[in-house]
Amino acid sequence: MVVGLFGIFLYLPYSDNPWIFFFVALVSSVLPDIDSPRSRIGRNGFSKTLMAFVRHRGVVHSLIFMFLIYLILFNVWEVASFPFLFGYSIHLFLDCFTIRGVRLFYPFKRRFKFFVRSGGKVEMFIFVLFFILDCFLFSVLLFRVS
Repeated sequence: MVVGLFGIFLYLPYSDNPWIFFFVALVSSVLPDIDSPRSRIGRNGFSKTLMAFVRHRGVVHSLIFMFLIYLILFNVWEVASFPFLFGYSIHLFLDCFTIRGVRLFYPFKRRFKFFVRSGGKVEMFIFVLFFILDCFLFSVLLFRVS
């Protein structure tokens, strides 16, 4: 989430609707984990029902799913469509760096993966680094507004 927040903070000054961009991008950056019982967003009634039909890092972690939701949003609430795409794609991109990887072109079997172990030392280093960068960017944005 801290890496996603970094991306959101970087793009925020260029957004026409910064508040909508911030909240939609932030929520959509964690939304792919709605199919995981270990995630905070995955601990609600809807998620539990969804998990009965899909596996974690399956269809919900695919580009097809992302673009389907994007198209729906574009037709229903256009101003939220790009922030959704922004946040969701950051999540998918970052999950490609994990050992487990992601099947971006679900239902095809090809996984995009790398070497970062979830909960490992590399992930912790990245977390701390981007937390510090987020604090810096937030203060820059805060002082820019005042």
